Amino acid sequence: MLKKHIHQFLLSQRYTISYATVCSYIKNIESYKEKKKGEAFIRLFYEPGCIAKFDWGEVLLFIDGVKTKFYLVVFTFGHSNGRYAYLFRHQNTLAFMESHRNFFRDIHDVPAMMIYDNMRVVVKSFVGGDKKPTEALMKISGFYGFRYRFCNIRIGWEKRHVERSVEYVRRKAFCLTDHFSDIRSAQEYLNWMRMQVNNEQGSLSTAKKSSCLEANLSSLKPLPGNLGCFKVYEYIVDK
Repeated sequence: MLKKHIHQFLLSQRYTISYATVCSYIKNIESYKEKKKGEAFIRLFYEPGCIAKFDWGEVLLFIDGVKTKFYLVVFTFGHSNGRYAYLFRHQNTLAFMESHRNFFRDIHDVPAMMIYDNMRVVVKSFVGGDKKPTEALMKISGFYGFRYRFCNIRIGWEKRHVERSVEYVRRKAFCLTDHFSDIRSAQEYLNWMRMQVNNEQGSLSTAKKSSCLEANLSSLKPLPGNLGCFKVYEYIVDK
């Protein structure tokens, strides 16, 4: 109904009201709705073994009493929300390669697709609207046989799931314990905490988490082996 139709209807119901009052009332309702308007997100459903998402963030730990910055790599399955996490001292290509080798080695198989943010270790350049992958990503995907795709720039909700995973794992693992004798003990503690997170049964959202993770792991592609994590340089010896 238009505003004039609403006014005519009210008059037919024997209300004494002006057309200007009807317009003012409707305008106030519309302005209130515009203030309350926000972005809407639809939860996606992924088939078991379909995708895994990659991201990393910083974490500060005390190693033998020395405050040290590490980079926390988190892999998250889209179907089960199962998480695997690893600590590295550097955020570089070798750490990127080794994190994938460790992840695939721990799950004994490979997801069909990996999803990445637009980080320098995976995106070499932007050509027009296309993104050119780095040699490291090409080497990893070619060796393990998975497909990959990138999130759109500044479209954070496309991988909000894994962004929250980094924060969740960091808080869950190190909010109470952040002092370790060495990085190996810190990684072992992180592995133990990861197992606790993947097997938690505290709410309706986590009631089927273990069975979903098992479905994930049983639907993956076969592991071809372990990738060699190294970079090759060629030099010419001068006089």
